[in-house]
Amino acid sequence: MATLNWLLELLAWTWTATDQHRHKTEFFSQYLSRYPKDVRAYTLRAGALWYSGELEQAVDDYSTALKLASNEILARLGRGQVYAECGEYSRAIDDLDFVQENLDQYATADPSWKAQVQAFSSNGRALAHAGLGDFEHAMAEFDQSISLWPDNAWVYFNRATVYEKKGYLEKAVADYTLSLQRNLPKLNVLKKKYAEVKVKTLIPQVGHSST
Repeated sequence: MATLNWLLELLAWTWTATDQHRHKTEFFSQYLSRYPKDVRAYTLRAGALWYSGELEQAVDDYSTALKLASNEILARLGRGQVYAECGEYSRAIDDLDFVQENLDQYATADPSWKAQVQAFSSNGRALAHAGLGDFEHAMAEFDQSISLWPDNAWVYFNRATVYEKKGYLEKAVADYTLSLQRNLPKLNVLKKKYAEVKVKTLIPQVGHSST
């Protein structure tokens, strides 16, 4: 079983790295038609749906995984981050708090795994707290996430959106730019295009506001 999970995750990583999210979704859909109780497969398909911009479907897959295994931490991690993007901020915090509170129960041979999970959960919690109007808490969570995993493009993208909404356009441009440079993980195609447009449109506004 461990070998099978490793192979599935390797395939999933390859498709994600090459932005082949549709192939990833189709493969895991076929796989789940044969093995409908494979929890990890639901979380992997959910990730493909998330990166494709199909957020509601991603939540459905993460939720199905959690019906099969309520303590599946990666499903909680993924669903919490997607909830934050969907504006379901309280639900996001519930899932991501669960991740933080239960992470020590999961042993792993990879010493960076815990730091990565903590970083991603803090990133999602930051976005959720910002959505609830708690800017100070959000900034603290973003700082925590970056300290743990500084190459995550998504944390800079999320912080840029918060800065932009607060009117801190120079900081937003800096973070959108960083989000296009970092790649562990890199932005999906939709967010990359969004960040590129924001950099082009906000830079003139920054120059105007400083004159």
